[in-house]
Amino acid sequence: MHEPTPTVGAFETRSVDVTQHQTLEYWLDTLGVDEYQLRTAVAEVGTSAQDVRCHLGMP
Repeated sequence: MHEPTPTVGAFETRSVDVTQHQTLEYWLDTLGVDEYQLRTAVAEVGTSAQDVRCHLGMP
């Protein structure tokens, strides 16, 4: 059976999108990091939320 993709508002939360202001602000608040840290993490590990969290040392 297909598992629904978690969403917040109109965007999907399994990937970190730093190209849209709304999603960027969501991830900055959710992860408690600054924009430079978030953009650097995405550049290094990609947009998977799980990978970004792990890279930032979060569960």
